[in-house]
Amino acid sequence: MSDTTTVTARLPKALDVELKKIGKRYRRSRSFLIAEAISDFVETEKLRQAALEEGRDAIRRGAYAEHDDVEAWARSLGSAKQRQRPDRKRVRAA
Repeated sequence: MSDTTTVTARLPKALDVELKKIGKRYRRSRSFLIAEAISDFVETEKLRQAALEEGRDAIRRGAYAEHDDVEAWARSLGSAKQRQRPDRKRVRAA
């Protein structure tokens, strides 16, 4: 027995046409391409969620740079007076 499930989705016709062209070029079915795209999306989303949680944990620990410092650093990028990247500071007692 296969360890898969069937999912139905509505696609704009123009997207389906492009998907068929890509499938033909790579000799892959639309089903394969859609499964790959969803798999990539899920993996990216898991990484994004992990990064967000890591950031939230850093904030709870007080290990972050002040917004104004980061903004000033970002504005200086590429300029003759480029600032050093701000260090994370412990600004609140945990």
